Amino acid sequence: GVDSEVVAGIVSLGNDSRAAWTMHVGLVMPITEVMIHDLYLIEIMEKHKELLEGSFGKNLVNLRRKFSIHPDFKKHYVD
Repeated sequence: GVDSEVVAGIVSLGNDSRAAWTMHVGLVMPITEVMIHDLYLIEIMEKHKELLEGSFGKNLVNLRRKFSIHPDFKKHYVD
């Protein structure tokens, strides 16, 4: 098959920024799928933003809070 690779990380933490590169399918596949999922959400929000924000709050904040792995919500990218 075709070789695939991915670079993933967080670069907004100054000296604590980190990134990783891999060709391991066990990481390439799920990271790629998450990116595709995010692209789906962008398209859905463009077409149905008013309805979705009416149900889940601005920028879907209620969903983000519901599924956040950080109890204080501070590490999440939307307030």
